[in-house]
Amino acid sequence: MRLRTLRLTAAFGLIASVGFAAEAFIAPTYFEPAVALPPPPADDSPAGLADLETVRQIHADLTPAQIARSQHVAHQSVFSLGASVLGPWFTAENLPRSATLLQQLTTECYQVVTVSKKHWQRPRPGVRDPALAPPGRNPGRSFSYPSGHATEAVVWVRILETAFPATRGDYAPAIREAAWGRVLSADHFPSDTQAGLVFGEEVATATLASPAMIDLLAALHAEAAPFQRD
Repeated sequence: MRLRTLRLTAAFGLIASVGFAAEAFIAPTYFEPAVALPPPPADDSPAGLADLETVRQIHADLTPAQIARSQHVAHQSVFSLGASVLGPWFTAENLPRSATLLQQLTTECYQVVTVSKKHWQRPRPGVRDPALAPPGRNPGRSFSYPSGHATEAVVWVRILETAFPATRGDYAPAIREAAWGRVLSADHFPSDTQAGLVFGEEVATATLASPAMIDLLAALHAEAAPFQRD
């Protein structure tokens, strides 16, 4: 337990020193993964074995359409996700100040997820079964739990729903797709993506309570206004 605490303290110290601007969306010491998430299932537990078998079955029956879905999720950004509901005007080019702040938010989110992944150190599906390794990628490049894509999708959606309340609830299919796409690609187990959805809610709550969020919401409102007029 002491070793885990020291590892977490060191990881958060690194984030504080290199990753966060003065007006951070997430305080470097806000999250301790051991508290925010339960541990992933052990590889040899019924849940861990079911996780692996689920990915194997999906991989065996994968269709071209499912591959395309997984690739879309892999390259998804806050703007591609937001445009699926708000419309094609929602781009970084149209909202430059918002884009800068959203990139900072996404970077901080990635860093917090990385701390959690390094804490749990769960191998990806392609490490447990090399036949599942995505072509051209090393599944041992990083850890699997929780899913960063699922976490980010929830964070992005909660910010967009706050900025544009009329869209609340409209992103539910996009959140599900972000989670399922990572299972289709064999980058994650189902429990990784579900943990990402839970962790995303935790991260979103922290970001929405931060002083930096005032600037982001103001930028979104101001830059979106010309595109939302009738």
